Amino acid sequence: MTAFPWRCEPRQARLRTDAMTGLVAADRPGDGLSEVAVAGRAWPGARLLGIAAENLPGTAAAVVEWLGRQSDLVAAYEQSASRPFRIDAVWRSAAPGAAEPALAAVDLILSVRTENAGAELDVALESFVPFAVSEWVEPGCAWFRPTGLPWSYVETVQPADACLEEQSFIPEDGAMRLRRRLFPQSLERGVILRVRARGLFLPANLDAAAVAHCHAAFLSSPPPLDA
Repeated sequence: MTAFPWRCEPRQARLRTDAMTGLVAADRPGDGLSEVAVAGRAWPGARLLGIAAENLPGTAAAVVEWLGRQSDLVAAYEQSASRPFRIDAVWRSAAPGAAEPALAAVDLILSVRTENAGAELDVALESFVPFAVSEWVEPGCAWFRPTGLPWSYVETVQPADACLEEQSFIPEDGAMRLRRRLFPQSLERGVILRVRARGLFLPANLDAAAVAHCHAAFLSSPPPLDA
């Protein structure tokens, strides 16, 4: 695994490992990881693990933290009058376990907190998956098989962290949109709520049992206490 996989610039950061490349833009958190390529094959139009929340910043100047830290890209979006909670995001280039057949993996660790007496949350993860067949595995695990590519994409979260999960087809993009509403509870001052999601790339010839095994391995892995 590459020791320092993120090349961090003022407005964007590029991920480069032996297995995958991608881009995260400071002022477009809703795009998540874009310009994705795995095993030397580009996936045009893919936008994975985007952060969707009302009134997220539209300029890099509104980002209060943006840095590369070993295998992590750290971003923080301070609360505002129109969005009464802070969002901290850690993009982590993840090393698949030895028992996993994964080609590449990336985690998003998302935390929220507020300085107010309380705040109602409206935060979701959104992925736009172009030209792919969607397969159902089990709650918290979405599996997509892009046409003409030698791998499939699996996106997995703890089922309890997503209070609503929806898939819809966006005709103008030729893409499936996967949207997961997070944090069903309200947020109190002094409390930090945190979720972790994983985007996993697997060989295209693997079946649902292999995907379910990877999901189970993710669910049983220890929580990210250092994020």
